[in-house]
Amino acid sequence: MGFNTVDGFYVGQKLTYYTNLSKSTRLSVSPEIVWAINRKAVQWTVDAGLTYSPLRYRGRAGIHFGQKSTDLITNTYIHPLENTVSSLFFRRNYLKLYEDNFILAGNSIDVINGLQLQLYTKYSRRVILDNHSNYSFFFRDTRHYTSNVPVNAELNGALADNTSAIFLMNVYYTPRLYYRITSNNQKRYVKSDFPTFSATWRKGVSGIMGSNSNYDLIVLGIRQKIEPALMQEFRYILSAGAFVNKKQLFFQDFRHFNTVEIPFTIGSISSGSYNLLEYYRYSTSDKFLEAHLYYDTPFLLLKFLPWLSNRMLWSEGLKMSYLYSPNIKNYIEAGYTIGIKPLWEVGVFAGFDNFKYRSWGMKVAIAMGN
Repeated sequence: MGFNTVDGFYVGQKLTYYTNLSKSTRLSVSPEIVWAINRKAVQWTVDAGLTYSPLRYRGRAGIHFGQKSTDLITNTYIHPLENTVSSLFFRRNYLKLYEDNFILAGNSIDVINGLQLQLYTKYSRRVILDNHSNYSFFFRDTRHYTSNVPVNAELNGALADNTSAIFLMNVYYTPRLYYRITSNNQKRYVKSDFPTFSATWRKGVSGIMGSNSNYDLIVLGIRQKIEPALMQEFRYILSAGAFVNKKQLFFQDFRHFNTVEIPFTIGSISSGSYNLLEYYRYSTSDKFLEAHLYYDTPFLLLKFLPWLSNRMLWSEGLKMSYLYSPNIKNYIEAGYTIGIKPLWEVGVFAGFDNFKYRSWGMKVAIAMGN
């Protein structure tokens, strides 16, 4: 159950069926159906997955198809519950949706230990939607919902319906990646003293069943988690990329960054997010560079204060992020977080645009399972 200004109130149900085809092969099928009450539309999806060769290849193949309302941000998305609360209680509709009629198929295997290859292909007809509800509990006379068109510097006019065929290849490599064999004869990765390197190629292919997409995106990245001492954790994430061909691409195909504009979030304050940037505004069809540094420890400041040292086990964090693209150059964001993981976190952040102060803000994160 939930609410957004495009579908209005909606209610749905998802079921999952599992069966073991053999000792090493498992099949899952998950149908889902959702009724968008105000839009008077039926949304449905079917997700089928097959895990195979868990000891040698850790293989995972799947097919996913259906028709549903989908966030315009394709690689990171706004949580539906967060948007429901912000819309109904604060009359802020952050989420922008389109109708995706799609079929997606893919496969993931370990070529060798530590080297993972993912291949995906997707065909979709993407239909632009309008708002169908103006309802909220509060602020009806003082605030107005925004239209279902995102604000972005590279958008020229309104969004348009389009058809897209996409091929995606991801490669991840972690040297000397240790693993253990579980009781059911599966390989589980444990740790490595080396970072994980990644490469992504996403291609829009034109001419396939009316596809209009024609672009190539290349992204290179590196990430690592380091534990210098007990209960201390340092993470860094670096990635850079560019559209080397952009003859025809649509907003859904842009490079979208993990921005968390909403002040109340579910889960945790991510080490790979920007907490003061607006959703959709800085997505780009050009080149980009992003970096994130995060240090988490219970021994930063509060643990040394005598009236708090023995109260509970606090977790404190220092976070810094950087972003460069043609739309926002040399953006730096620094923050401090405190909380009791995994229950809750509070963060205070300051943003600097081209090394000049831009804004500050707070984030509250509460864990609510998945």
